[in-house]
Amino acid sequence: MERLMSRPVSAGVAAMNEILSICKANNVACGHPHVEADNVEKVVAAGYRWLMPRPGRSNAVLDKAMKLSGR
Repeated sequence: MERLMSRPVSAGVAAMNEILSICKANNVACGHPHVEADNVEKVVAAGYRWLMPRPGRSNAVLDKAMKLSGR
């Protein structure tokens, strides 16, 4: 299985790889808790099917309010 990171495999990464292998063997969706824009392609290619990215943040309302108030 391809490693998701280029640095040495930690115990946590090794455990995630083992869990992913077990899930694949049993056709169970496996989740990845740290999906970001820069690793989503590797995560999906590795076989993770349940992705857990953190919610995006936006200041669009604040930006609009500041513009409307002349700031």
